[in-house]
Order: sequence, then structure tokens, then C-alpha cells
Amino acid sequence: MVARRIDIEGIVQGVGFRPFVHRLATELGLSGQVSNHTGGVTVIVEGPAEAVERFAAELPRQAPPIARIDSIRSEDTEVRSLAGFEITASERTGRGAIRVPPDIATCPDCHRELRDPADRRYGHPFINCTNCGPRFTIVRRLPYDRPQTSMAGFPMCDRCRGEYEDITDRRYHAQPVACPVCGPSLSYRPQSDLDPLDAARRDLAAGKVVAVKGIGGFHLACDARSSGAVARLRARKRRELKPLAVMFRDLDAAREHAEIPAEAAELLFGPRAPIVLVPRLPGCKLAPEVAPDTDAVGVMLPYTPVHALLFDGLATDALVMTSGNLSDEPICTDNEDALDRLGPVADGLLLHDREIVTGCDDSVIRWTDVGPLMMRRSRGYVPFPTRLPAELAPVLAVGGHLKNVFCMTRGQDAYPSQHIGDLEDEGVLTYFERQVSHLESLLEVRPEAIACDLHPDYLSTRWAEERAETLGVPLIRIQHHYAHGAAVLAEHGIEEPALVIAADGTGLGTDGTVWGCELLRIDGAEWERVGHLRPIRLAGGDVAARETWRPCLAWLEAAFGELSRDDLPEHLHHHLLSWPVIQGAMRMGINSPVATSAGRLFDAVACLLDVAQQNAYEGQAPMRLEATAVDTDYPMEWDLREEESALILDPTPALHALLAGFLDGVDVATLAGAFHGSFAQALVRGASQMCRDQGLQHVGLTGGTFQNSRLLCQVVAGIRREGLTPLWPRESPPGDGGLALGQAVAASLALGAGRPS
Repeated sequence: MVARRIDIEGIVQGVGFRPFVHRLATELGLSGQVSNHTGGVTVIVEGPAEAVERFAAELPRQAPPIARIDSIRSEDTEVRSLAGFEITASERTGRGAIRVPPDIATCPDCHRELRDPADRRYGHPFINCTNCGPRFTIVRRLPYDRPQTSMAGFPMCDRCRGEYEDITDRRYHAQPVACPVCGPSLSYRPQSDLDPLDAARRDLAAGKVVAVKGIGGFHLACDARSSGAVARLRARKRRELKPLAVMFRDLDAAREHAEIPAEAAELLFGPRAPIVLVPRLPGCKLAPEVAPDTDAVGVMLPYTPVHALLFDGLATDALVMTSGNLSDEPICTDNEDALDRLGPVADGLLLHDREIVTGCDDSVIRWTDVGPLMMRRSRGYVPFPTRLPAELAPVLAVGGHLKNVFCMTRGQDAYPSQHIGDLEDEGVLTYFERQVSHLESLLEVRPEAIACDLHPDYLSTRWAEERAETLGVPLIRIQHHYAHGAAVLAEHGIEEPALVIAADGTGLGTDGTVWGCELLRIDGAEWERVGHLRPIRLAGGDVAARETWRPCLAWLEAAFGELSRDDLPEHLHHHLLSWPVIQGAMRMGINSPVATSAGRLFDAVACLLDVAQQNAYEGQAPMRLEATAVDTDYPMEWDLREEESALILDPTPALHALLAGFLDGVDVATLAGAFHGSFAQALVRGASQMCRDQGLQHVGLTGGTFQNSRLLCQVVAGIRREGLTPLWPRESPPGDGGLALGQAVAASLALGAGRPS
């Protein structure tokens, strides 16, 4: 007989880990106990040495799918001849943060019960168990027990309590457990004699827009096959062109419209159940208005019982499911707020009476040839932390202005928040403040510093300045692209010097110019800019991000000199009327910042090829350009040269080839593909040269431009051909949704180096 103590840290609370340990120990005939501690669980097992060894080996292999084991420490201990195996009271040891699990999609067992007429939870819209259901979005405070959640107002009936207290039951200590007798209930507005789900189905079948309350907030839903319904939703939501996600009845229905690889299907069916962007099939029967600017479809499957039941009896197998808000507003979570804000948008509202404590949008992942690429990290992933290579000081990083996410570090973990949105108005900023306070409360941590972007006009920066002063802690300003680089290197655990390619729209540089396509050498808290895109002036400043002809003419002038009608495509001629005035402002430096923006170069090429004349939303023109492009060997080159100790990536030869090809009638898809290939080749050449010169092996790829699947895959392949190791974000978005993670890491490193500003 031997005894062993095993300490496990990670995501092992609220995910059925203790019942799993109990079951495994019992199957192996072992006695002992398991208890939660702050940051993990402690297991003591006693029995024959062979059985104890097998238990220790099977523990990480058979762990629940949503669990994440960060570390296991095992040591022999004294045999106490314990009787049986039991779950004991939790202890608070102060060894780390208690970790609340994310919301988990309905598991297969609950799906079966939902459809079984003999089961007492047949058709129950809130069915859940230890392996699925709401978690993060219902927690008010710690510890994560039912009285601390929004389920506190639903006392369990005797049968539910029996399951909750039975260690052998699948619902043992499942905090949201309930049934039709004691659980939440649905209602519909406007009221009718129909069952709430039937009323929602009636309106959806009639082509109407229905607001549906889910786990982390409301969706706005309509028939994705109906052009009229989608157009009405867009007009009312004030979202004219940006792609909309589609929820399909099941995987077979989704595969009639989209190409879904087996690995992507596993994501859709998995416990996190994100939206997955996959290629649209030819002949797709979805309304063209669903995603007019892209060749991809944002696919999701029903991840709550309400979603699954909603499809019953519907003729359509596809529903648009987009965030329940107006453009630039936070997602609606409260019934009264939804009636007020979504009432003018939706013809009906499917409500329930379980409070959503914390709003949480759907996560979005793009499927690429190099695997999944996180586009928006939210439901199903938050509040899972990113494990860092070393312990860091507690820092609150506030992120950027667009696609805002904030982040808190504690110990060896970084906790990025759910997607907050664009900090455009007071409503979003108030939501941001509330979520910061909630996460600080859950983590029980006070920041020792606040990190923000260099840009003084970001609302997040202004808020950080006030918060740092209030708390009396340092404010650490982190350059935008260094933050992007720090995030991808930290995620991959890289502590040695590395090269990072940070390509995006715009970020304020340390020299006061606008950066946007940078080669950075990063070594922890030390970094330097070793290369960048050729700089030009952005005609009109921020307006250039919306009107693509402005960066187009600026780039053409940089490449060709004085512009003439005779040298330009006809679709650019009318812009030349106002160009002399803009030129004068540019020469005087008026509202025309110097920039190295990759995003504006993609805008320029999209305009030159007449693919997009404006950005109605961020990234629209580059998205269209990518969707237009095809694989090609059409020749196109860039010039790379050294200037003032920096490598300059100059697209002038490529612009000459693009203009000549367009005027000669070369297929636009070919030219778009050639531009992508030439840009990728230039980045690979630049990275290879820098790595050779400086003895570097790892190349980080980050920034919003790398949300372009074609570009990412071509650069990854090129870096590998050079014998180097490409790294790109897997757990956080490459765009500004990953900015706060890098800010937090960089600021904590700066604190360690004693250099806060």
C-alpha cells in the first residue's frame, strides 16, 4: 500500500473535475479524497502501488474536455488508511487565482435528454450538467457556488437537489442545474396565446426579425435564406455590409452551403462552439446580403438548448444570428434594456428570466490552411487565461480603441477579457469599466501598474491615465506594434530574442509618425524597429481609412511622380479634380501624417483594381481584395533596401506592374493574387535577411493584416522554406483584440526592469 498527494493547477474548477477524479479512483479501487484549492485541486490517493501509478498516468489523459491542466506536482505521503474516496471541503490557500470556467456548449448527453420524451427534461430550454451550460456569464462573485450566481433565485426542487448532491450523478455540483419545475422560463413579446418558442418560430417563418436571449446576451435572428429578412435586419441594426454569422440547424445543413473540414467541424461541435469562418460553396443558397464582401461564411451550430429548440418545425435550416445591439453599442443582456434598445429593431423578443451577469459575445475563428486563427476571443474561451512563460507583476492593460479587449495579469497567467467592442461612445466605455471591475473582483487582485497605448486620444488611454492617478500606480505606455509582438511571443513562451512582423492599419510610433508594417527585434523588455514599409503621407488623415482613393493616389504619386489622367484608369479620373488641393496640404504636412500602414496599402490596391472605392466598415476593402484574389505566378516584385539602419520594403515595382496590368486588361483576380504573393514574398525576404544578420530563429506574425488567410499562409510557408520558425497567434486575435495581452506582458517586463514611465 502506498499513498500519494497530487496537486493540480489549471482550469479544473466548475468543469466536473472532482467527480471525474472520484470516478477514476473508484474504478481503480483506490481510497482518498479530492478538494478544490485556490487555483486548482488537491488529490490524495491510497492503494496498491500499481493502481496508484495507473491513476497518476490516467489523470491528465482522461480529464474533462473543457479542463486545462497547467501543472501537476506529485509526492509520496503517509498512508492514513482512508475509508473510500470522498470530495472534501474547498480550501483557500492563497497560491493563485480561483479560475471561473467559461460558458460551455450543450453536451451530447444533455442533447439526448432534450430530445427524449421519456426524460423529465424533455424540451427543457435550460438543460445543463457539470459538462455544459452557463458559467462565466452567471457568476456574481467567488467562490463559484450557486448562491453567488444568477441561479440563486431559482431554488432547486427535491429531484434536482438529489442529483446535485449525488457524487455519481452527471449533475453533481453543476451550479446552474434546474428542470421545468424549478428552473428559468421563457416568455415572448409581444405576448400571444402561443408557447414562446412557437411565437418566435411563427415570426421567423414570416420573415420577421426576432431578438433571442441566450447565454451571454441577445442575438438578432432572421431567416438567412430570405433576402428581404436580412435586408430588414441590416437596415434596422444599421449594419449595411459587414458580414453576418449564420446558425445552421446541424452540420449537414451547414455543409450544403460551406466547405467545412473535419477539424473545423470539431470546433463547431466542441465545448467552446465558436463561429467558424469557412469557404462558401458555389451555389450557396444563403441570401447574398448575408456576407456580400467575402467568399467565407461565418458558421455556428446551436450551442444552447434554446437555439436547438428554435429550429424545431422551422422550414429554414439557417438563421442569421448576429449580436443583439445597434452598431457601435454594447450587446444587450437585460430584458428591459433589450425591450428599449432592440424593440425598434426586432418584431418580437424571445426572453427568459435568468439574469446575464456578464455579457459575452460569440467567439469567431477563421479556418485557414495553417489551422484555426482567432478573430474574436469571447464566449467559450473567456475567462480562460493565457499561460505565460514566467510569473509577472499584476498589471491592468486597457487595450486599444477598436475591437477593445482589456487584460489582467496574475502570477503566471494573463486574463484577457471578453470582446468589449469599439470605444466610440459613453455606453461602451461604461460597459468596459463595469467589466474591468468584475474581472478584478473575480481575480481578487489590485494592479501594480496600468498599461495603455501611446496614442493620447484613445478613450482607453484617457481612462488609463485617470485610473493610474486614482490608484497611485505607474502608467506604462506601450507602443502599439511592440504590444502586438509581445503578445504573440508570450503566447508561444518565447523568451529569447526574436523577429516580429507586425502588419496592420495604424498605430502611433515612437517617432510621432504612424506605423503599420513593422519589422521589430524583440528581446523581452528591449526592442527596436529594424525595418518597415516605405512611408508615405496619408491624405486626409483618418479620412484615408474610409476613402480608399486617397491612399491609392498617394501611393501612385510616390511610385510614379506627378499623376496624369492619361496614365490612370478611368475610375480614378474624377478624384484628380480635388487632388491638387490635397497635394498642397500633404506638402505642408496638414492633416497628412507620415505612415507605413499595411492596411492603407491594401486599401490603395483595392481601389486601383476597382475592387473597393471605400471602407464602409474597417477592413472592407482588403477583405474584398482577398476574396477576389486567385493563385497565380504572374510576375510582381518589391524593392528591399537599407536606409538609415533600417530595411525598407518598397512596393513601387509592384505598383508599376499592377497599373500596367490593369490598363492592359489583365484579369483583376490574377493581379489581386499577384499582389498578395509579392507582399508575402517581400515580408519573407525581409524577415530572412534580418534573422540572418542578427542570428534569430523565430519570426512572429501579428497585426490585423494577418487576419488575411491568403497572406498568412503564404508568409508561414515562406518563413518555413527559409528554415525559420513562424509563430502566429492561436489563443488571441492577431488584430487589436490581442493588443491588451501584449501591453500587459510588456508593461510587467518594464516593471521588472525598473523602467515604468
